Amino acid sequence: MEFPVRIAEGLYALGNPHFMTYLVAGEECALVELGVSATAPAVARQVADLGVEPDRIRYLVVPHAHYDHLGGIPYFLGSYPRARVVASPHAAEILSRPRVLEQFFREDAFTGEWLERHGAGRRAFSWLPGAVLRVDHVVTDGDVLELGRGYSLNFLAAPGHSPCSLAVYLPVAGVLLVSDSLGFHLGPGENFPLFFQSYRVYMDTIARLSGLGAGTVGLAHENILRGEAAREYFALARQSAENLYDLIVDRWREGREALLEELFHRYYRAGLVVYSPANIRFCLGLLLRRAAEAAGLEWPEEQP
Repeated sequence: MEFPVRIAEGLYALGNPHFMTYLVAGEECALVELGVSATAPAVARQVADLGVEPDRIRYLVVPHAHYDHLGGIPYFLGSYPRARVVASPHAAEILSRPRVLEQFFREDAFTGEWLERHGAGRRAFSWLPGAVLRVDHVVTDGDVLELGRGYSLNFLAAPGHSPCSLAVYLPVAGVLLVSDSLGFHLGPGENFPLFFQSYRVYMDTIARLSGLGAGTVGLAHENILRGEAAREYFALARQSAENLYDLIVDRWREGREALLEELFHRYYRAGLVVYSPANIRFCLGLLLRRAAEAAGLEWPEEQP
């Protein structure tokens, strides 16, 4: 894909395939998905190249409070003086925790260095210890932000990946921005499930979002799916999660550490290499735990 990618009139994917930020351009404009700090300068350049004046950027939408979806906020707040940060109540609470944000921006630094080495980004700032991110506008399931020219952001609770996750539906274009609610696209026919909060809730969210019948599905990472490919991706996300859940349950007695390492070598490739190995191991640990919870298995006391 060459960026910016035009999805529909007034709707573009910006950034790069690893971290896509969506520009919704009505009379007022919103950026949905705020990437990492190293992608923010490129996003701002692309916004300018599209002829969008800085004062038209009114909303910076955080789909959920993980570092790779909010790292551009400081840069964007400096670039767009009228912009307001939009997030769910749970995400707003997370962004008020300095220690959490310090960890987020340590991971942001790893990803930024990787992007710089590969010519896909430029680190733009250093995080200040003790700093927090303020959410100006809290939204929940069913809330709508009107942008004018027929565009609105319709917010849908999309838990399962994270309790603070939101999806954004754009009725005028039939586009659904799902963030990480359908997992991570690894390549054709390949999906890394992301049920970090709850396996059952994640599956329920996939079913709910599938029921919208969106013609285009915008992921946060690596792909934009249209038509039949969009419909097929819901099935892929569901099947991939079921397969991983079954594998974990079937292989449980072989031991957590051995299974974690096997899954690490299976999944740590393609677009996931922009994240630190420690980050992906932590994520796999969450998947093991959530599968165990859903199956009613108990961890030994010494296991996290």
